[in-house]
Amino acid sequence: MDHNRSFALPFGYRVTFKLDGNHLECGWEPDFPDAIRQPRARRRFLAAYREARADFLSDVATVAGIRLAVIDVDGVAVVEPGTRQ
Repeated sequence: MDHNRSFALPFGYRVTFKLDGNHLECGWEPDFPDAIRQPRARRRFLAAYREARADFLSDVATVAGIRLAVIDVDGVAVVEPGTRQ
Protein backbone atom coordinates (compact mmCIF):
# COMPACT_ATOMS: atom_id res chain seq x y z
CA MET A 1 0.00 0.00 0.00
CA ASP A 2 1.32 3.43 -0.94
CA HIS A 3 0.00 6.58 0.66
CA ASN A 4 1.33 10.09 1.21
CA ARG A 5 0.02 13.28 2.72
CA SER A 6 1.41 16.68 3.73
CA PHE A 7 0.56 18.79 6.75
CA ALA A 8 1.29 22.42 7.57
CA LEU A 9 2.89 22.83 10.99
CA PRO A 10 3.63 25.89 13.14
CA PHE A 11 6.50 28.27 12.35
CA GLY A 12 6.35 27.74 8.58
CA TYR A 13 7.24 24.05 8.59
CA ARG A 14 5.57 21.29 6.60
CA VAL A 15 5.86 17.54 7.07
CA THR A 16 5.07 14.97 4.39
CA PHE A 17 4.45 11.42 5.50
CA LYS A 18 4.99 8.78 2.85
CA LEU A 19 4.16 5.10 3.23
CA ASP A 20 5.77 3.01 0.51
CA GLY A 21 4.90 -0.62 1.12
CA ASN A 22 5.95 -1.16 4.73
CA HIS A 23 8.40 1.77 4.83
CA LEU A 24 7.35 5.06 6.47
CA GLU A 25 9.26 8.26 5.68
CA CYS A 26 8.92 11.83 6.92
CA GLY A 27 10.02 14.66 4.67
CA TRP A 28 10.50 18.14 6.11
CA GLU A 29 10.22 21.56 4.50
CA PRO A 30 12.09 23.81 4.56
CA ASP A 31 14.41 21.55 6.59
CA PHE A 32 14.38 19.36 9.69
CA PRO A 33 13.02 21.55 12.55
CA ASP A 34 15.94 21.41 14.96
CA ALA A 35 16.16 25.22 15.28
CA ILE A 36 13.12 25.48 17.59
CA ARG A 37 14.77 26.18 20.95
CA GLN A 38 12.10 27.72 23.18
CA PRO A 39 10.37 25.04 25.31
CA ARG A 40 6.85 26.42 24.77
CA ALA A 41 7.36 26.67 21.01
CA ARG A 42 8.86 23.17 20.91
CA ARG A 43 5.87 21.73 22.81
CA ARG A 44 3.45 23.49 20.44
CA PHE A 45 5.33 22.19 17.41
CA LEU A 46 5.58 18.64 18.76
CA ALA A 47 1.85 18.57 19.57
CA ALA A 48 1.02 19.66 16.01
CA TYR A 49 3.42 17.06 14.58
CA ARG A 50 1.89 14.27 16.68
CA GLU A 51 -1.61 15.31 15.64
CA ALA A 52 -0.58 15.25 11.96
CA ARG A 53 1.09 11.85 12.39
CA ALA A 54 -2.00 10.44 14.11
CA ASP A 55 -4.23 11.77 11.32
CA PHE A 56 -2.01 10.21 8.65
CA LEU A 57 -1.78 6.85 10.42
CA SER A 58 -5.53 6.84 11.03
CA ASP A 59 -6.00 7.20 7.26
CA VAL A 60 -3.59 4.31 6.65
CA ALA A 61 -5.27 2.09 9.25
CA THR A 62 -8.71 2.81 7.80
CA VAL A 63 -7.71 2.18 4.18
CA ALA A 64 -5.80 -1.00 5.06
CA GLY A 65 -8.40 -2.15 7.62
CA ILE A 66 -5.74 -2.87 10.24
CA ARG A 67 -4.63 -1.70 13.68
CA LEU A 68 -1.25 0.05 13.89
CA ALA A 69 1.11 0.47 16.81
CA VAL A 70 3.07 3.70 17.18
CA ILE A 71 6.15 3.46 19.37
CA ASP A 72 7.98 6.66 20.29
CA VAL A 73 9.62 8.27 23.31
CA ASP A 74 6.23 8.74 25.01
CA GLY A 75 5.37 5.05 24.83
CA VAL A 76 3.10 2.94 22.66
CA ALA A 77 -0.18 4.04 21.08
CA VAL A 78 -2.57 1.90 19.05
CA VAL A 79 -4.25 3.41 16.00
CA GLU A 80 -7.59 1.79 15.27
CA PRO A 81 -9.07 1.78 11.77
CA GLY A 82 -11.97 4.16 11.30
CA THR A 83 -15.14 3.70 9.29
CA ARG A 84 -14.68 3.96 5.54
CA GLN A 85 -17.11 6.31 3.85
